[in-house]
Formats: sequence, C-alpha cells, structure tokens
Amino acid sequence: MTSSFTFLNCFLLCSVICDPLDNDIYRQMSASTPCIRLLNKDGRFGCATRPSGSRGTLFLMDTEEKVTSFVAKPPSGSTIAVLESTLFNDHTVSRLMDADVAGILLLFSKHAPPEGYSGEDKSPQELFRPNSVKPFEWNPKGDGLIYREFGFGIVQLSDSDSQHVEPLALANEEAGGFRPFAADLRYPMDAKTNSIDCLKKDLCLPVGGYSVWSTYGEQLSETAKLIVVAVRMDATALFHDPLGSDSAVSGMIAMLAAAQALAQAPFRDALQNTEERQVVYMAYQGESYGFLGSRKLAEDIKSFKCDRDHDTLDEACLIPYASSLEFKKFKIENIQSWIELSQIGLENQDTQEKEIFYYPTSTMSDALGTRLAAAFQSQKSQINVFKKADKVEADVIPPSSLWSFLKDHESLPGVVLTDHNGVYTNTNYQSQFDRRVSEDFLRAMGTVLARVIYMEATDSDEIPDALKVDTILVNELAECFRDGLSCDLVREFGDDIAPFRKNQYTSIYQIKEDQDVNDVAKFIHGFLADATTSKPKGGDDCASSADCDQNKGLRCGRKKCVPTVTNFHAAVDPVLNFNYDTSIWGVHKDLLDTTPLFTESNWKGNLRTRVYQVESPVVEWVMLFLGFAVLVLSCVVTGFSHRFCKKRFKML
Repeated sequence: MTSSFTFLNCFLLCSVICDPLDNDIYRQMSASTPCIRLLNKDGRFGCATRPSGSRGTLFLMDTEEKVTSFVAKPPSGSTIAVLESTLFNDHTVSRLMDADVAGILLLFSKHAPPEGYSGEDKSPQELFRPNSVKPFEWNPKGDGLIYREFGFGIVQLSDSDSQHVEPLALANEEAGGFRPFAADLRYPMDAKTNSIDCLKKDLCLPVGGYSVWSTYGEQLSETAKLIVVAVRMDATALFHDPLGSDSAVSGMIAMLAAAQALAQAPFRDALQNTEERQVVYMAYQGESYGFLGSRKLAEDIKSFKCDRDHDTLDEACLIPYASSLEFKKFKIENIQSWIELSQIGLENQDTQEKEIFYYPTSTMSDALGTRLAAAFQSQKSQINVFKKADKVEADVIPPSSLWSFLKDHESLPGVVLTDHNGVYTNTNYQSQFDRRVSEDFLRAMGTVLARVIYMEATDSDEIPDALKVDTILVNELAECFRDGLSCDLVREFGDDIAPFRKNQYTSIYQIKEDQDVNDVAKFIHGFLADATTSKPKGGDDCASSADCDQNKGLRCGRKKCVPTVTNFHAAVDPVLNFNYDTSIWGVHKDLLDTTPLFTESNWKGNLRTRVYQVESPVVEWVMLFLGFAVLVLSCVVTGFSHRFCKKRFKML
C-alpha cells in the first residue's frame, strides 16, 4: 500500500513539475510544417525520422558558399541544417544527405527563388496521360523532389519560428568550436514498406477526400446536352502547406464567382428552365495524387454497383457507401462542352500582360470556340491576350481532370483554359512558393466564364453585358483561401468549417456521411447548392445536408435547406475496395499498373520540432566534479554524524 501510494504521488508530482520544466528547456516550433510522409505501391517517400527522433546542433546555411563549405568539411557530431528557403532544391538536399545531416529546418521566406522552384516532375502525372494526348514537358523547373525518400526530418519553419531559430543558428556560427543550440525532430512512420503492405496491415490510409458536383434543376438529365465546368480543389508540395494559389485556388475562385453571377435573376431562371442543356459544376479533390477525384467519378459512372441499398435515403447506397446515386444518370456521350480552368491566375512574367491560352480537344465545337473568343473580347481591357496555345503541337493538352474522361472517350469535346502557352507560367508549381495570383485577372476570368456558360446553356451567341462577377466576392474568396477559410464568407455556410489548415493538401480518404465532410469540400458544396437552387431564400435552418430532407432533393446551402442537385463524391483511388466486414482496404492487383497508389502512414506518439540549449563539455565536467564532490562530502558528513551520534546517544 505504501509503495503504491508513493508511486502515485511521484506520478502526480511529475505531471505537475515535468511539463513546465520541459517547456523551460525546449521551445516548440508548433506553427511550423513538416515534410510529407507518404507511400506508394513501390515504397515510401517524404521525410521520416526514427521513432525516437533525431537531434543535432543548428548550423546556419543562408548562402550557397556556406552549403559548399559544410559539404566539403562537415563538422563532427550530429548537425541539423538551418537552410535558407531559396536554396532548397534536389541538388542541395542531395549534397546535405551525403554530408549526413540529421535534419533540415527551412527558414521562412516571403519570396520565391528568382528562377522559381518546383518539386513536381517535369511532366506531371505522365502515367495518366491518355493515348489521344501527345507528351510534353510542361514543368521544366521540376526536380521530382516530392517523390524522394529522406531518412531524416525536413521542416518548413513559420515566420515567427524562423525569427527565433535563425539567431540561435547564427549564435552557433559565432561561437566557433562549441555550438550551444540544437534541435530535436520527431516524425516517424508506422508503415515501413509500401502502400499494398501497409493497407493490408491497417498501418496507413488512402490519400484522398471528397469531390463536389452540382447542377441546376430537380435532377441530372439523362437526355440533355451537358456543359461541364471543371476545376481542381487541391495542390501539393514537399510540405503539408501548399496554398496552390495558381495551380488550384485560381480556378476555384473563378468558377465560384461565375456560379454566383449566374445565380442572379434573370440568368438563374434561364439556366433552371432549359430542358435541352444542363450546366454541371465539378470540383475535384485529390487531383495532385493521380487525379483521384476525376478518375473515381469516371470509373463510378461506368461501373458502380450497389450491393446494399441505404436504409433511410432513397437514392443512396450503403455498401459501397454513396450518399447519392444521382451520378449514375451522367452520360459522357451527352457532353456538349467540357470547360476546365487550370492555372489561370498569373500574368506573363516577361511582359506582365494577362494572357489566356486554350487547349482544345480535336472535337471541340466551333460554336464554343466562337463564344470563348467573344467572351474574352468583351473583357479585352482586363485580359490582354486570348488565343489557342501555339507553342505546342496539336492534340497536346495540359495535365487536367479532362484526362480522366478522355481515357475511354477520346471524342469528348472540351477545352482547357490556362495562363501558359506551352511550359508553365507558374515556375513554382506544386511547391510552397505557389502563393500569388492576380485578383484582377480572376475577376475578368470569372466574368468570361459566366458569359460562356450562359451562351452555351442557352445556345446563344449574344453576350449578356449585364452578366459579370461581384468584385467584392472575388476579393473575399481570395482572402478566404489565403487564410485557410477562416473568414466571414465561409462562416455563412457553416460555423464549423473554419478555421482549418491553411493549405490545399487533400489529406486522407475516410468513408463519411455528408454531415462529417468538412474543410474546403463542405464550403464548395454549400456555395454551389446556394448558387444552383431554384429557391435561393431556402427553408429550414441547417448545419449540414443531414438536417434537410434529402429524399425531397433538399441540401444545405447558406445554412438553409434548399432544393438542388449538389452532391459529394468519393475522391479515392479506383483500384481500392473497402471490406466492410474487416474494415480493411483491399487492392485490385490486376489494376496496379494503372496507378502509383498513394497512402499516408499512421504514426504513434508526439510529433515535434523543438529547439533547446545544450551545455558545453566544460560545464558538464564541472557539474560532474561538483556532483562527485558533493557526494564525497555527504559521505564524510554522514559518517561523522553517525559516529558522533553513536557516542552521544548510547541508545543508537
């Protein structure tokens, strides 16, 4: 009883004392962002440490000369490089790996490298290029760094953390021999081999999320001609902090602004009442990791089979789970035009002109081409150049969601609109530096898109001059995406949406009911539901579509239940199948050659980046000597006291 009581008291005492003591010793870099830790079918990639983490003294490398000097003669002992972000690339990291660094801390930089940087491949997502599309090197700045494996942690420091760490690294540099400041990185991965093995052992989850699609009317028509407007929702980088301003956010802003402009009378009425044509908005998730959203929807349209109907929802499936089966009415052959926005937010870096180039499929209609030209002409004061991309061969189309549908439908009529003629204007594609877009550009693009949609849907060549996007809305959307959806506009569609992580990383896929889907997908779902409904004032209050009578076609828009065809759709690799009995993901192994199969590892324990001060060897020797002296003295005092007491007090 006494020993148990003593142990409990020690434990409680430690819980009170140890945490504050730990906080005094270590400075946590809680606002910083670690490198990705992912797997594919061939192995692991990203930055994983040992389970115990890695430690080393801070070494400042803010110039190329310091990097070269360090690599030529690495200091003794374990070292963590504090690297200027503009020096970060595959070449530098490879040199530091050869010098056996224990980790890398990247200093925050408001500016991208002057020449740009991309961690993506030079030909992104080449595995998924349809046979009807010719190859092209879109991303010459790409070095493929995000697909490499590193045996140590790499962390992108926040602005505030950089301001704390850089002076410590500088103090180490000025100290000369002994370097008193060090860092501790801990970012382990439970999964050790590849995606197939870790899924079988339940040590990882598929990369993915939820796409959103929406249309006007009471249901998706199986006979009407379809005008599809497509964008991507996600971006990636070596770190879980990609804003993806040009690669993803620019298209989302333009599409949402156009949808809101078309929600105004009389344009809304015209789109609601047309029976011959129907507009479908599509926002795909997981496109940076093998076009997960678009490939999954394309595959489900072709071959989805429901094994068990939903218990309470009429048009839904329980196994495999799908909250709506409306997508089964989608007929690819009914597509009149596919209009996709892909990187539309940057000016020409040489001329500073706002330029838009279009990449058509061979079957794009002349009518769509004429309407695009007319719509851009109406915005010529804002967009300086609009023309067909002429620095590529025919049948060259940039990596896009359109690819997923061209695989089986080579004659699909469509066009991809971009800000680049040939190679990417965005020299920071799929990197932490993709942070900038021109809001003026996006306002003009939103207006162009709205006008083209309206002309296509009404089969008219007359430009509706009154149709234009809301300038304030575009500014709000740009600000919201920069701030991780922590803004008043987003809160109009759900109090629980914001705040969330300030990036466009797709995260992991888990089977969820609609009310549990969050982040950017929930915001876009609510926004499009409100924009496409026939009754914008709505009915009952709601926090999610679960609060609405979905069997009557009601979904949650701007916190009101509204009649609309707006749905989530799983964005997960189509080669996966979930076993509802064992709760384990399985893989169609005969389809493995069609995908890299990305997954994210589980991990145990506390992930951390922290810095601390270590004592010099001199101080350690002095402390050891003093400790030994105190021990000897205490022994002498104890012995003397014992003899004294024994003589003085005979009873002892």
